[in-house]
Amino acid sequence: MEKLLTFEFDNVTREVELIINKIGAKYMIDILENFINNDKNEHTHLFTKEWGKGDLSSEKQNLDENVELINLVTVRYFKDDE
Repeated sequence: MEKLLTFEFDNVTREVELIINKIGAKYMIDILENFINNDKNEHTHLFTKEWGKGDLSSEKQNLDENVELINLVTVRYFKDDE
């Protein structure tokens, strides 16, 4: 099984959908755990292979015509001020 990880935007409802399988969920968990463990302000970019390194799946999963695949997602982590 290959990783399924897409972010898709519905132009009518203005919703962002995160569509994942088990491998995609673990991939996101690893990114978030790294942020937590490093505990500093940082970010990472997730790309489809058409736009970059291929972190995101390139095939749209929601086939509704109002939904579009997002090719770049930036995940930002902000360290808590204590």
